[in-house]
Amino acid sequence: MGDQLAAIPFQAAPQFIIVNQKTFDDNGVKVPTTWDELIQAGKDLKAKNPDIKILNLAGEDASTLVMLAQQFGAKWYSVKGDKWVIDINGPESKKAVDYLQQIVDNDMFSQKTFIEWDALMQFFQSGNLAIIPTSTWQLSAYQSNFQNSLGDWVAYDWPKESADSDVVSPLNATGYGIPKGAKNTAAAVTFAEWLTIDDEALKIAADPTKGSGTFPALKDASDYIAASLPDKLLKDKSQADAVVKKSAETVTPYSPA
Repeated sequence: MGDQLAAIPFQAAPQFIIVNQKTFDDNGVKVPTTWDELIQAGKDLKAKNPDIKILNLAGEDASTLVMLAQQFGAKWYSVKGDKWVIDINGPESKKAVDYLQQIVDNDMFSQKTFIEWDALMQFFQSGNLAIIPTSTWQLSAYQSNFQNSLGDWVAYDWPKESADSDVVSPLNATGYGIPKGAKNTAAAVTFAEWLTIDDEALKIAADPTKGSGTFPALKDASDYIAASLPDKLLKDKSQADAVVKKSAETVTPYSPA
């Protein structure tokens, strides 16, 4: 727009967690609602069974750190005048690192890589992983691969900073940009607009079978949420629908953290 780069928003991904409820219930541990409670839950589960890990932190995937830092208010990249401002070592990021460091120091994490997808899925559904941070676009893949734990998973709000703080749901998003030099920019823009605002296109994208469980980047996406949730993965789909809607209502202001 003018001299500013712009993209047409396509997908939002407000974050929440899915929990292996059976793992928590079988071990008599309460599902956490804050990060301090999550660390304590990891310790309690480990005391019951040292094979159970509270989170998976793949070495090639920094998304949990990114989301935590964003939740606490970090803005790693910003523009001031004609220059980029890089701030990855501020107090918000250090707070995020501190929580993850406690999980690492107490050996409460697995480090399964996404490169070995089949092995990763086998571990995720084994009952030895307690919590998966996620959004709607990932759930259909989990349903396809979690044959042994279908129905064991329950959606919960993203953990809060403290008991008296509000829920703050991290967010990542994607959009369509038209590169300079494109042969037919008008047609490309028309197609991108159709993909991002046409009701039928959005329904297809949101469908976990025909599409990919896409959460559309609309001001109000509530009409598409229930259809984006797979039918067998989650113990209570209607409860999950409410959690996802709340995640959309409590997102942190988006920044490319």
